[in-house]
Order: sequence, then C-alpha cells, then structure tokens
Amino acid sequence: MTETVQLSDVSVTKECEWDVYCRIDQKIECELGSRLKLWWHKKYKISKPRFDLFSHCIIEGDPGLILILANSRRDRFNKNGMNGRGTSDNSRIDDNSRIDDNSRIDYENIDNALAEAKRGFESDIGGEWNLSREFNYYLNNKLATAWKLTELGFPVVFMYLGFLNATGVEPNKRFLSQDDWEREVKKYSSNSFENSCWGKKHKLNGQTFHMIIRTI
Repeated sequence: MTETVQLSDVSVTKECEWDVYCRIDQKIECELGSRLKLWWHKKYKISKPRFDLFSHCIIEGDPGLILILANSRRDRFNKNGMNGRGTSDNSRIDDNSRIDDNSRIDYENIDNALAEAKRGFESDIGGEWNLSREFNYYLNNKLATAWKLTELGFPVVFMYLGFLNATGVEPNKRFLSQDDWEREVKKYSSNSFENSCWGKKHKLNGQTFHMIIRTI
C-alpha cells in the first residue's frame, strides 16, 4: 500500500521525489516545460524562477504540483527588485548603456508575464495583486510561475515553509513559532497581495490553487 502524507485534499506518495532548488521547466513534461520557459523569457539571458522545494502530488484526485518557498532566518525575506537592490534600475529598458538587446527583450517579456499573472490573479481570486520586478521579485516571480502552471492545467499547492528554531541561526533571527512565522510572512507578502488570500483554497484558471503557510 502506498503511504501518503495528507494535506487537506492533497497527498504526496512515496514515489514522488522531492527536488531541491529546482527549475520547474525542467521538472514537468517536455512540451509544457518549453512553453513555461518561453513564456518567462525569449533570449535566455535571465535566470528562470526557482523554488526551494518541489514535488509532484495528487490534488483532489488529479496530478498536481507542490511549490515551496522556504526560510529559516527572519532577515532573509528578500524585498529587493530584480537587480538585487531596492529597485531594478539597472534593468531599465531605456538605458542602452547597461543592457544588451537580448536582455532588453527578456526584461520586457518578464514584465508582460508578471502583468498577465497579475490580471489572472485579480480576475479569479480578486483583490489587488502587485506583481512587479521592482520589488519582492523573489516572491513575485514564483507567484507568476504558479499562475502559469495552473493555466497549463496543473492544480497547485503554493507553500511558504518556515524552519523553527533552526540550528546555526542566531537566536534573535530565528522563528520561534507558527504564529511568529506567519506574522513575518504576511508582513513580507502584503506588498504583493492581500493577507486574506493565505490559508485558502482558490480556483485559478479553473484549477485548485492552495495558498498555505506552514512550519517544521
């Protein structure tokens, strides 16, 4: 008998391998992976979104994906823009001295992908979604990828996972409890979407889309 770990209506079988720090386009069926990669950028000059953990799963009886962002330090919430600073000013498409033509095409394509995902979230879930490469890019590019995966036909669990009292982390930077972790996650993500979206099962592009905050 296959052992499962239950998460509401989600099950992960022992046969489902967990991948660490993975590019999703390499982990799904070839044609869909190519569509996902081309949707994000055209010239491949920019790193593609990566998740900290990933697994195939079964959601309400259908093959789906668990996408996990993970963190063990309260100073590791990355609010920066695409260039690693407060804004992505080194990627402005009107600055010909800083980027080449291929990079400019990729930046424009990423802007379009984020805008498309923003419209999709606002249409299906409601509220205001601020998906930009100017801030919270670490979170925003993964949200956009999750949205695209639902459009490609995958139900998704989008999880922010916290490691409590992690060894090797200074005591004042550790997360102490589920409530502590959840409070910090919501403070961080509130620049991108409303906190009320967490902890709910949504319908996105007709697919089940869980947004959950968990700790271990």
